[in-house]
Amino acid sequence: MEGLISQNQTSLLSTSIPINPFDLGIINWVYSQFHMGLIVTDKNLNIQRWSRWLEYRSGKTSAELSGKNIFEIFPELVNRAHHLHFKEALLGHVRILAYAFHKYLIRLKPTKVGIDFDFMPQSAVIGPLFVQNELLGTLAIIEDVSDRLLREQELIREIRSKEDIIRQLESEKLKVKTLSGMLPICSSCKKIRDDKGYWNHVEYYISKHTDVDFSHSICPDCMRKLYPEYAEEVLKE
Repeated sequence: MEGLISQNQTSLLSTSIPINPFDLGIINWVYSQFHMGLIVTDKNLNIQRWSRWLEYRSGKTSAELSGKNIFEIFPELVNRAHHLHFKEALLGHVRILAYAFHKYLIRLKPTKVGIDFDFMPQSAVIGPLFVQNELLGTLAIIEDVSDRLLREQELIREIRSKEDIIRQLESEKLKVKTLSGMLPICSSCKKIRDDKGYWNHVEYYISKHTDVDFSHSICPDCMRKLYPEYAEEVLKE
């Protein structure tokens, strides 16, 4: 398969180091099946390996990039100061690029619907590549964090929706006034005594202490009592 490493391809490894077939199988699996992108460069930062994951997402094959300087292929790395991370890797340092601060290492097309930008959000690790204490070059690993961001965006929407509901409920709660406890009410006229000792009609008292408004009418019993001559005719309607 194109892009896989054979036992004869030892350009990055000292020829004195035998390659175990199982190790070779693991290496080929990483380059062909691993769910992250891998870039290997030599000490001159020329690309030596470009994984199948990156071939699929960039449209650039390992064959066409092999041996070419990574900064010439991707000048944006220099423009965004990411070339410094590769140079630090050659000094033995490991650098981690978080999406929150760097957005991406190599600009690739988005892989998910719903992402709010026109590039694949990434996190990346750039570090030195050693074999038996011999520095061969650098290794960069790129992770697509689109799924994580989509989950975060959905969680943020849920939180904001719940916050809106809570604010609405609190707003409604402020509008509602309730009556509780015992109310002193006249057994004859049914007026209610307030905290200041004044007697008020039921309608006035309730309207003052709640958000209730009253509309007045006459119940059938009172109609017959107060207007007996009209009651039956009015009640028929």
